[in-house]
Amino acid sequence: MGTLITARGCPSKCSFCSSDAMWGRRVRFRCPDNIVDELKKMISAGVKSFRFQDDTMTLKKDRLFELCRKMTPLGIKWRTTTRVDHTDFDMLKAMKEAGCEEVAFGVESLLPEVWKINSKYINMDQIHAALENMRKAGLKARLFFIIGLPGERPGFSHRLEEFLNREDPYGVDLSTMVPYPGSDIFEHPHKYGFKLNSTDFGLYHMTLGLRAGEFDRHLTFTHDTMTEEQIIRERHESLEIIKQRKLIKNM
Repeated sequence: MGTLITARGCPSKCSFCSSDAMWGRRVRFRCPDNIVDELKKMISAGVKSFRFQDDTMTLKKDRLFELCRKMTPLGIKWRTTTRVDHTDFDMLKAMKEAGCEEVAFGVESLLPEVWKINSKYINMDQIHAALENMRKAGLKARLFFIIGLPGERPGFSHRLEEFLNREDPYGVDLSTMVPYPGSDIFEHPHKYGFKLNSTDFGLYHMTLGLRAGEFDRHLTFTHDTMTEEQIIRERHESLEIIKQRKLIKNM
């Protein structure tokens, strides 16, 4: 499997993301021919499956259609990441025909106030529509969640279980909130009612709970509305829900 990036930059500015600090908000797109040339070189080296690492691969619809048309004859399998508010059935159908098997969406929380506080700017109707279109297009949906975002309230695991029962995605990745350098939460924690307890970046591990001993680690921040004990307990409950449904997939 090989990875590549077809565009750099993201116009969004979610509070927890440091993409803006790395790439800026102006998106620079590679042309489809340039991307296909790289794919052909990787295919000649024996690579047959690909992961496109763009923040939001579907930002430019006409470019996506052109890229899909030019990738279709290559016979490759690939997956990517985008936003629920930057996709529709026609785009997903074109991606499927070009060999796409899985699309991941950042949902993060299930509370509207958390989306608003963290400048995520999505809603439940958009999430449901994206998942419906994924099913119609024959694609697998992987969803990203983050426990511990500013504004999150107790009941995360219960809300997650109800959502999974209703929407039934292919896979779920649960991260623990990490105030990454360059993110707005790291740069302005008091704006979110947070306190940073450590800048030892060796402790900034977002997949806490998936490996031995990680439940014993303290969080690197003090949350605005939940205690550390509540976050750790809800994280454990949420991971068990995901594991029982066999929703933890290979990255």
